[in-house]
Amino acid sequence: MINKKFNINISQSIGDSKLITSFKINPEIISIFGPSGSGKTSILNAIAGINKPIEGKISLGDTIFYESKKNINIPINQRNIGYCFQDERLFPHLNVIKNLTYNFKNEENKNLSDIIDVLDLSKILKRRIKNLSGGEKKRVALGRALISKSNLLLLDEPLSGVEKNIKEKILCYIKIFSKIENLPVLYVTHDKNEVKILTKKIFCIENYQLNKVQEI
Repeated sequence: MINKKFNINISQSIGDSKLITSFKINPEIISIFGPSGSGKTSILNAIAGINKPIEGKISLGDTIFYESKKNINIPINQRNIGYCFQDERLFPHLNVIKNLTYNFKNEENKNLSDIIDVLDLSKILKRRIKNLSGGEKKRVALGRALISKSNLLLLDEPLSGVEKNIKEKILCYIKIFSKIENLPVLYVTHDKNEVKILTKKIFCIENYQLNKVQEI
C-alpha cells in the first residue's frame, strides 16, 4: 500500500499577518475550522500549489510537494490532488458529464457510476453548467474531485448550498470513500453537523496558527 501520510509545516502571508500551519495526519478525514478570512482556503491553496508559502515543507508519503530549504516546489499538475474549490471552477462551455470526466474516459473510473448516483446527477449529465443551480454546481465540483484518482482530497465548503435532503448521504459516502481509497481528506466547513458525521478530529485556526487537533 502506498504511503499516504500527510505532513505540513509552513508559514504563509495572510494580509499583514503570518499564518503558521503544522500537523501530520494518516489517511483519514480531518476538518479545518476558523472565522472568515483566517486562512482556511489559503492553507488548501498552498497544499495544492496555487499559493507559495514563505517557508517550510509539505509532503505526502515520500513525495515532497514543497520544501523551502531545498528549493522544491513541484507544479500543481504533478501533485495528484483532488480539489473541490469553494467557487466550483467548472468549465462553463462543457456539460456536466464532460466536467466530471474531463481528464479521462468514462470507463476508466470504477467509482463514476456510484458518485453520479450519490450526488444525484444522473438527470442533469447533459445539462450545461450555466443552466445549473448553485447546489447542482457544488455537487458537480465535488464529483469531479472524488473521481480525480488523487492521493489527497481538499474539500473547501463542498456542500454549502446543497439540498439538505441529500447532504447526509453524500457525507457518509465521503467517509466510506476515504477509507476504501486510503485517502487523507482535508475538509473545510462552517457546519459542525457535517463534521460530526465525517470525523472527530478538527483543527481550529486561532491567532493565525493551526497546529492543535481537537476532538468533538
